[in-house]
This record gives sequence, C-alpha cells and structure tokens, in this order.
Amino acid sequence: PPERCSASLPFSRPPMPSSNKISPDHATALLMAHPALVGVSQSEAALVVQHMKPLRAKAGATLLREGEHQARNFMLLVLEGEVRVESYFHSDEALVLEKLKAGSLLGELGILDDGLRAATCVAATDVLAAMLTREALLKLVDTHPAIGCRLAQAISHSIAQRLRETLRRLKVHVRMNKKFSHQMDMLMASQARARATPDAA
Repeated sequence: PPERCSASLPFSRPPMPSSNKISPDHATALLMAHPALVGVSQSEAALVVQHMKPLRAKAGATLLREGEHQARNFMLLVLEGEVRVESYFHSDEALVLEKLKAGSLLGELGILDDGLRAATCVAATDVLAAMLTREALLKLVDTHPAIGCRLAQAISHSIAQRLRETLRRLKVHVRMNKKFSHQMDMLMASQARARATPDAA
C-alpha cells in the first residue's frame, strides 16, 4: 500500500502544512494559467496564494484517500511533481483514473461539499502543493468577493472538466464491453454449431 504523506496526521485527519515555503511567483503563475482564471490579475492571484499553505509529500505518499470522511475540507494546487488519481472500485487493485501535473487542482469536491472523498490521490513523484482550506476560501469570499467568486468558478470548472473526461472514458468502456460481448456471443454460437454438426468421419 502507498505510504502516508510525510506531512500528514493519521488517516482521519487532514494533512498538515509543511515548513517548506511556497514560491509566491510560481504559485501565482500556475493559478493565472488555469482556464477559468484567465484574466485574473497578478495581484489578485497573489492574494489567493496568500491564503494557501505549503504541503510537501514524498513519492508514494497518499494525499487524499477515497472514502475519507473527515479530511475533506481542503483542496490542493499541485506546484511541483506528479499525482496519480486512483480508485479501487471494490477491488484490492487500484485503477489509475488519470495523472495530474503542476497546475492541477485536487480535492475540489471536498472544499465545496461535505461528502466523502471520491478518489485516492497518490504522489507519483515528490510533490509540493499549496493547500486551501474551506475556511480560507470562505474568508477570501467574505473579504474579497470578486476574487473569491472567480476562484470558486475555477474550482467548478475543474470539476466539470474532470466529469466530462470521466463520461468520455465511460462511453469508451461501454463500447469496448459491447464489442467484447458481441465477439463472445459469436464465438459461443460458432462452438454450438460445431458441436451440433455430425462428425464427418
């Protein structure tokens, strides 16, 4: 099983920020590059970064865990490294749903609602991320409504894009299953005909 994030507390608690500092310019640039935040000024993006805290994890560490019921009030912006998004689907073997790189958001659903984590996120490499808690987001919305709303829009955009990609993959999976089922039906029919045909000898 993947090792736990070196900067985290036990399973049911959220990871704690590390002592490593975020590069404000780098984090600001990644936020400004997000499709839903295009047009946000550097000063506005920098203000969002000020509400974030750094989180560093070693390769193999679990950043978010599927089904987690307490550590779900924050999201992460990947600053450095690569993260695997996995799901077990009632199996012991993890299915890799996607791989995310710098500039990606993780845990967006958790910061918007109070539901369980929908997937497990594991550091594929050493990862540096910026953590935004729900409390920090609400404070940002309260003190800077325009910027807070733009950030909420970016979060919603990220969720929508991920949902679209999931639906696309689901359609591909359904088509492959239908094709496989059709081929199996043809094979079984062919075998049935072969058994019903008297031996030529």
